[in-house]
Amino acid sequence: MPTGPDPRSNILHASLIFFSGFLLLIHCWKAPVLMFDDPQAITENPLVMGNPSVIELFKAPQEPLYFPLTLISYRLDRLLFSGWMPPLFGTWAPGIRFMNAIYHGTAALFLWRVFLLLGFSRLEALFFTLIFAVHPASCEVVCWAAERKTALMGLFGFASIWASLRYEKSCWRTPLVAGLYIMALLGKGGALGLFPIYVLLEFLRGKNGLAGNEPLRFRFCKECWSGLLRLITLAAISALFVVLNVYGKEGLIRPPPGGSVFTAAMSDVIVLVKYLYALFLPVSLSAAYYIKPIVSLADSRLWIYGGILASIIALTIWLAPRRRRAIFGWLWFAGALGPSLNLAFALPIMMQDRYLYLSMPGVFIAVHEAILGVRQLWAERTAAPSSQNNTSAEGARVTTLQAFGGLVVILFLMGGIIRGSLYENGYLLFKDAAEKQPESGNAHVYLAITYTQVLEQAIKAHDPRASEFRKQYANECYYFMDNCPDNIQQSEYTFIAMEAGECAFQDGDMNRAERYFSLAAKGAPWLSVLPAVRSRALSRLALIRK
Repeated sequence: MPTGPDPRSNILHASLIFFSGFLLLIHCWKAPVLMFDDPQAITENPLVMGNPSVIELFKAPQEPLYFPLTLISYRLDRLLFSGWMPPLFGTWAPGIRFMNAIYHGTAALFLWRVFLLLGFSRLEALFFTLIFAVHPASCEVVCWAAERKTALMGLFGFASIWASLRYEKSCWRTPLVAGLYIMALLGKGGALGLFPIYVLLEFLRGKNGLAGNEPLRFRFCKECWSGLLRLITLAAISALFVVLNVYGKEGLIRPPPGGSVFTAAMSDVIVLVKYLYALFLPVSLSAAYYIKPIVSLADSRLWIYGGILASIIALTIWLAPRRRRAIFGWLWFAGALGPSLNLAFALPIMMQDRYLYLSMPGVFIAVHEAILGVRQLWAERTAAPSSQNNTSAEGARVTTLQAFGGLVVILFLMGGIIRGSLYENGYLLFKDAAEKQPESGNAHVYLAITYTQVLEQAIKAHDPRASEFRKQYANECYYFMDNCPDNIQQSEYTFIAMEAGECAFQDGDMNRAERYFSLAAKGAPWLSVLPAVRSRALSRLALIRK
């Protein structure tokens, strides 16, 4: 008589999945908040550190983003950790990271159940979920205090997909999915990338759901009317949160990479290939990236990267025994990345590791189907003549695959632990980013900011190295202004232009100072310059030109 899976095995798998992400914190769990956006989002945010009413947390506009649920979670952290933790560690940031790991582990558990509902075997679901949990790209979500929003988005986002699959025939499906989707959006606006996945789950199906292998088409049938109504509900929710996220930020909207949506779409071909590279070989991950936009169809990069992307997708679909599911995986990948692909809203950084959080499972689905196809081809070509030999060969293959899968998970885990060590402080993180992405303005902005912090401490302590730190700070400001093509996209452009001008002024380089002050007075075309800043820049220019 057949029996179901051993409950003890399920508990073991769930425990491995939930706790594996905590290992990413081994080197950085005691670190203070990073001087990137941690202060703005948490320690200097009046909505977290003050005592506003809950209603205030849901009002728009908010800076830097609209994420009421994330703010509530930080206030809970403050209640739990800010009293007793600072005397022990000098900061309550370890508590924030601990909670990030809890939310990340819970998100992984929901993703595990999604994989099982999609027909993965228990070991396949465990393997791919562990890769997600310990992937070096996930360090940005677990180790970076301000990325709580991404962890919450993933938790409720994967929970909504699980509910859509688990309660497919239930009347509770629509309210459950809608409620969890709203929670994901309250965590982070990037959860808008879930909507394309809901569309796929409704209409990209055959008679046997996603398991079918009949020709791909969007089927519209009697059952689809309820799906259409469900999508209308989810579309209305999406539209509301688009408004909430852009309300009050009209003056902060940047131009698309290359100047138009068309050039942004071409440039995103490079971004997609680099994301795939980061997923499979995460050896060059960075806290900041620079992608030179593609502005012409004649740019060879469009055809080279486009060919690579098309080949990867075509190969996995061709190998997949269930091609419908492989196509579903690739559409999940692209759809979940949608809000981060610079088409609707231009971003200061064209790609970030955290943008993979929702989209990573889509690639895993496509790769899983391709692996199944390779295994079937291999089994057909190496089939033994007797059933006994067949059984022995199959057992040996399974054992080999399990050993190989375990080795892959360990390698990703080691990479995640090494990557997590960079989050000990902002200097390590952005020094690494500046070395890997020397043209990234974002990397050099925040490396410069870490130097200001070191400089302030050196001055207070009468450290003789203060002059050296000041020189390093000046060099980073100069480098940002002179060598980073994307500097105009950064919110700190005017500030760094002023600082670079002041450094050059103090060094007696008046030609350089004049150029930087002129740029500060002009500002970025998408960002209004504060009157006080313009006045200060113009007064410096007047002094130089006397």
